[in-house]
Amino acid sequence: MRIVIILLVAIGLDTAYAAPGLWEQCRSENGTEIACGDELVCVPDVEYFGLCYTKVVGESEQCGGLGWNVSCVNGTSCERQNEGWASCKSSADALDFAAEWQQCDPEDSGGACADNLICIDDNDYHGLCVKEVAELWGQCGGSGWTTACEHGSTCAAKSATYSQCVLDESQSGDTSAVDDEGAIITAQVQEALGIVVSVKSIDVSSLIKPLAQLQEVAAELKSFQCTVRTIFYPDTNCDGTDQTKKVT
Repeated sequence: MRIVIILLVAIGLDTAYAAPGLWEQCRSENGTEIACGDELVCVPDVEYFGLCYTKVVGESEQCGGLGWNVSCVNGTSCERQNEGWASCKSSADALDFAAEWQQCDPEDSGGACADNLICIDDNDYHGLCVKEVAELWGQCGGSGWTTACEHGSTCAAKSATYSQCVLDESQSGDTSAVDDEGAIITAQVQEALGIVVSVKSIDVSSLIKPLAQLQEVAAELKSFQCTVRTIFYPDTNCDGTDQTKKVT
């Protein structure tokens, strides 16, 4: 009977002092830490104070969090995406540059974005690759950042988290040679035909050729003169009487 009791006590002691496993709590509120099981390490955790996590993780797996990081397998390195997340990246991937709207590290002086892109510190995504110069109607600003717009446009805020390149009204007075030519021809046609046309909100570029043709027709009509001709038909009877017929 004594032997059975001793065995039960021994089993109970082993259970009470078993090392915590993966994702199990390993640190108490007062800072007391319990050693994790084999190949595990105790990492800080906001909710549970400390959790057991893998000492060495593979590619694309989490290798760091808020205030902690662990080792990555050979050929990879731990790269932080934001304050609360880091993952193991292949050494070959480290040479690749992020495309537009992909995440980047604003503190990376080496430039993590592709050509013509810059890494901005976005309040929502920590770091994003965006165009250094945005095109007309393209996004030029977000949550806490703005970029330049191409010539002829300016960056206008549409909301607290979105800005867009719009036409720069200060340059709206510029006209091209085609527009000037169209305005001259239109004025000439209006004068020739005596027609007043409001072109304030109408694009008349497609009407230039037909109007020019009408101008030529109008010029021909003005030069046309109406004449009256008198034709005499002599008397063929030869009897001396005046049989002349007058036709007008």
